[in-house]
Amino acid sequence: MSPRRLAFSSSATLFLVTSLAYAQPDETQRRTTAEALFEEGQTLLARGAFAEACPKFEEVTRLLPGKIGAALQLAACYEQAGKVASAKTAYEAAERAAHAAGDAREKQAADKAAALAPKVPRLTITVAAQPGVVVRRDGVEVGAPQWGLALPIDPGAHTVTASAPGKAPWSQTLDVRAGASPTTVTIPILEAERAAAPTTPLGTAPFAAVAPSVPVYPPLASPPAAYTPEASTPTWVWVVGGTSLALLGGATYFGLDGLAAQSTLEDRCSASLDHCPPKTEYDPTADNGRKNRDLGLFIALGALGAAGVGVAVHELVGPSDDNPSRRLEAALAPTTDGAVLAVRGTLQ
Repeated sequence: MSPRRLAFSSSATLFLVTSLAYAQPDETQRRTTAEALFEEGQTLLARGAFAEACPKFEEVTRLLPGKIGAALQLAACYEQAGKVASAKTAYEAAERAAHAAGDAREKQAADKAAALAPKVPRLTITVAAQPGVVVRRDGVEVGAPQWGLALPIDPGAHTVTASAPGKAPWSQTLDVRAGASPTTVTIPILEAERAAAPTTPLGTAPFAAVAPSVPVYPPLASPPAAYTPEASTPTWVWVVGGTSLALLGGATYFGLDGLAAQSTLEDRCSASLDHCPPKTEYDPTADNGRKNRDLGLFIALGALGAAGVGVAVHELVGPSDDNPSRRLEAALAPTTDGAVLAVRGTLQ
C-alpha cells in the first residue's frame, strides 16, 4: 500500500472512531431515558392512569423509533384507555416495524389491528362553500383536503369549530361512541358578526347630566410653586435599570459558580494545584478554567451592572433640567368640615 493511501486510511479510521465516540454517549442517553420512561409508563398503566401512562410510551417511541416492543406497549395503552383509533394506528406501526425486521410479533400486531378495525368510529366534516373559513377539531385545524372524508377518530367528546373574517364563530360538540355508525357534522354558512349595540347609562339620560356634584374646596393657603407634569422618567432609564439588575444577577451566578469550582479544586488538590490526584482520577483543568472564566465574568458583569444601576438611580432621584427640585409639596386648607391636606409635585 502506498504511503498516501495508508495515510488516508488511517485518517478515515480515526474519523470513524472519533464519530462513534461522540455518538455513543448520545445513544446511551436516549436509551437510558427511554428505559426510565418505559418503566414509569408500565407502573402508571398498572394503576389504570392511562392519561399519564400513554404519553410516556409516546416519548419512548420518539426516542427509539422502530422499536417493536415500545410500539406494541403504546398500542396496548391506547387500547386500554379506549382510544381504539389511536390503538389501531399504533398496532399497524408495530406490524410494519416487525415485518421490516422479520420479527415474529408481526402477526400479533396485525391480529390486534384487525380486531380493533370494526370498533373505530369515523367522523365526516362537511363545510358549506364560503371564503376564508377555518375549521378546527378539538383545537387542531382540519384542512380542506379532509372535508367530506369519513376519517377515523377516538371515541369521546369532540368539539368542531368554524371561523372566518367578519363572521360570527360557530361550534358544535358531539359524543362519538366506539363501533357507532359514521357521524357527520355540517358547518353552515357563517352569519355576519353583529356590532355591539351602544348603551346609555341610566336610561336615556346622558351620563354627564346625572354626574354627582363634587365639593369645591377653597384654594391652598400658600400655593406651592408651579411644577411641570410633563417631566417624567425617560424610558431608557427603566431599560438601563432593568438590564443592570439582570447583569448583577448574572455576576452573582458566576461568582457563586467560581467559588464552587475553587472549593472543588481545594478539596481535590493543594492550594497551588501541585498535589492533585492522577488525571485518571481527577483532572483539575476543567475546574481551573471554569474558576478563571467565572472570575472574569463576575468582575465584568458586576462592574457593568453597578454602573448601570448608579446611572438609573441618579436619573430617578437626582435633579434634572426639567425638574430641578424633584420634591412633593403640601398645604393645609381649612374647610367647613375641618381641613384638607393637598399634596402635589413629582418624584420623576
